[in-house]
Amino acid sequence: MAAMGANQFNSVKDQEAFINWYVIISYGSTVTGATIVVYTEDNVSWALGFGLSAVANIVGLAVFFLGSHYYHQIKLQGSPFTNLARVIIAAIRKRKVPLSSKIEDYYCGHKAVQIEVLAPTKSLRYLNHAALKIEGETRSDGSIAKPWSLCSTQKVEDLKTFLRIFRCCQVPFS
Repeated sequence: MAAMGANQFNSVKDQEAFINWYVIISYGSTVTGATIVVYTEDNVSWALGFGLSAVANIVGLAVFFLGSHYYHQIKLQGSPFTNLARVIIAAIRKRKVPLSSKIEDYYCGHKAVQIEVLAPTKSLRYLNHAALKIEGETRSDGSIAKPWSLCSTQKVEDLKTFLRIFRCCQVPFS
């Protein structure tokens, strides 16, 4: 809900303000709602407390659906996992190609779309093979000719971040 609400605004400043107010109102309504419901269930009637919760959820859902045709909806652009799979496949295909120390040898994006050139990081270095440019993988205009053989450094870094999240969140079994 928070991400969809923030997407209704065009400027980053408005999106940040929305998220801040969303969190404040969410916590405030949770505390208020829980206090009122618990007080009602303990001192008035369990059925009335449950009924208040059910009515509040139904009203909120109705308002959400009634306003849905006014929402600014972002068009889907494919699965986010496709790019992750492309990085893995491209890195496997180029595993025997030696890595370069020059930033120019890595694909950073089509027509300098990125504001800053993202150099591949040293962590999980074997994935950097996916962004390494080889003859015939780009078109004359700079776009990718073979998307399963070449990925931008941003996509490689996205996969590295994804893998780091799972590595940090491992729960030991006891």
